[in-house]
Amino acid sequence: MAALVRYAPRDAAYWCPMHRLPLSCALISMVTCGFAQVPAWVPLPTTPSTASQWVWDSARGRVVAIDTAAPYVWEWDGRRWDPRLGAAGGPTGFVRTVYDPHRRVVIAGVGEWDGSRWMANNLAFPGIASSGTFAFDTTRRRLVATANGAVFEWDGAVSITMQPANGPGAGGAFAYDPVHQRCVLYGGTAGDECWSWNGAAWSSIANACPPGPRSGAVLAFDPISASLVLYGGTSNTTTWRLSGSTFAPVATTRDPGSRVNSQLVFDGQGMLLGGGSSSHGGELWRLANGDWTELPGGSPMARSDAAFAWDPLRGNAVLFGGYAGHQPYTTYFGDTWTFDGQWHQHHGPAPAWRISPPFAWSAANAAVMLHDSETWFWNGAAWTQIQPATTPPVRWWPALVPDPSGGVLLFGGQDATNAYLNDTWLWNGTTWTQLAPSTAPSPRIPLAAHDPLRNVVVVAAGLTSTTTLQDTWEWNGAQWTQRSNTPFLVGTRDARLAWNPLTGRVRAEVFGQYEWDGAAWATIALWTQGPFGPSFVADLAHGRTLRCSWNERSIAVLTVTPSNSERYGTGCAIGPAPGLTTIGRPSPGASQFALDGLTYAPGAPAFIAIGLTSQNQPLGSGCSSLVGTLLAVDFVVASAAGHATLSVPIPATPDLRGVSFTAQLAVVDAQRGLYGGLAISEGLRTTIGD
Repeated sequence: MAALVRYAPRDAAYWCPMHRLPLSCALISMVTCGFAQVPAWVPLPTTPSTASQWVWDSARGRVVAIDTAAPYVWEWDGRRWDPRLGAAGGPTGFVRTVYDPHRRVVIAGVGEWDGSRWMANNLAFPGIASSGTFAFDTTRRRLVATANGAVFEWDGAVSITMQPANGPGAGGAFAYDPVHQRCVLYGGTAGDECWSWNGAAWSSIANACPPGPRSGAVLAFDPISASLVLYGGTSNTTTWRLSGSTFAPVATTRDPGSRVNSQLVFDGQGMLLGGGSSSHGGELWRLANGDWTELPGGSPMARSDAAFAWDPLRGNAVLFGGYAGHQPYTTYFGDTWTFDGQWHQHHGPAPAWRISPPFAWSAANAAVMLHDSETWFWNGAAWTQIQPATTPPVRWWPALVPDPSGGVLLFGGQDATNAYLNDTWLWNGTTWTQLAPSTAPSPRIPLAAHDPLRNVVVVAAGLTSTTTLQDTWEWNGAQWTQRSNTPFLVGTRDARLAWNPLTGRVRAEVFGQYEWDGAAWATIALWTQGPFGPSFVADLAHGRTLRCSWNERSIAVLTVTPSNSERYGTGCAIGPAPGLTTIGRPSPGASQFALDGLTYAPGAPAFIAIGLTSQNQPLGSGCSSLVGTLLAVDFVVASAAGHATLSVPIPATPDLRGVSFTAQLAVVDAQRGLYGGLAISEGLRTTIGD
């Protein structure tokens, strides 16, 4: 760490002899060689889950979302969500969260997040972390939780439990009102009652509040209007403000739709709303200047049996429809999203909700085609319905795939009488034509995919009522040809076929994983448990396969190089050592990726060292240099909140997957430094990937 200026090697090949990587010296300054070899499905969330808990970090001016699944921490900067990678040990299970502005930590059950690392606390009532409702009293500097009228308080050291004689029922929306120095609870089992807690007793604000009975509503303080904002709950889409004891409706022109158990926090510009258990839970909205506005940066709700297809003209995946849940609590989706590394929702006239609708790219129309009892096209911006003069008989679960001729091929399926079909139809861009090949696969609900390298359609096995199918067929645009048998049987419609850009082969996921090279099937893995109702698409822009299912947070990627950041070694300081994490996911094209260090020393000068390898070179006083093959040292100054941030944009080069680099932070801090006035972090090893 002696160097104080940034430098890079002159000869890139010296540092990483991988001639395939078109890397600049600036990028090579953080390259190491080494790739994983076993492909696996890896979740690729782009936003916090709908069950995450949000708080406003007033010290850093960001919304922090605490998730129950990795990555545990997300941040909203007013424009986008970014995951915080590199800090393990987040909460397990569902927990309520609050922000303590005095200690500058997020309290999540028995854990606390200080912006860089997780720490345990002595919170003595963890049992209500999921069942109670939480708020933070900034005047009395303590967490306040309530469940069934009982009140629990914790000041960071001591916890107390109180059982007031009178009070509200279970549940309800709960928030602190700093103007009137009270915690306010609305609704829950109390219906339309509203109560306040002053630290000693409950007081009724009103027994029949104007917003009406609502359960699962959300309540939060808006510092701009100096009032509490109430939204949502069962069967309610109205917005209200509470000032003192007066409720006033907000006359909005739009609203975010039905929301239950959503999140509402101030985000520096207005009140940010998202999450919860409704079909709109993946959307983001902001209440500002008296009205709601939908924001970019949301993501679709997890779902089964959605339509999922690749649009090669626009370089994105298109998602439509599907469903989630079980009867009588099933949610059916009719929303349209595109994915190019981030999700984008599209509004406007669209088909009604569908489950497993046939969906495929039509080169002849330069659009994605949806065809069942109706025919629709998505052109990247809008849906258009057409009425072809000739159309195949209505059916369910046919193969609908790009045809080698440039049109769309339809084969098989099951009709309204439950009869299995094996007719072959071709869409040429304007009309359907039934073809009469000399031979064809037997009637079935088929597994099918288009192989763009060999320009053939592959049909493998399928479902019938009585016949066990293990045959493989290929369609070249003119005729069907039978190939070798499959090593698998299909037992449910959850089986899928998709082209895998990683290997250039057609991949089958049928209680196992198999790949077809045009001559034989290779077994990749046996008896793997797949998700429920998956949909697959080949992401041709990034050379990978994507999967959408109910079991996943909207999307997963099949990859041999998952992105990752993890700490190693030990830091040194008097008190907590500085900590490094990432802002964003280290993926090719992540232009806003950054390293962020919490210095615990606002305004202090700091240095971030970047290298190719890790080491453990003792420096003295219990400190170690953890970055080997040093490539660069950047000088940064910590912000008023104590954060030292270094932008590390990653070029949109797929070959960067698997490239790794290491980093370590040193802070000039005479009060806390152990080595020559430096407080030093652990190492952070980051791998670029999916």
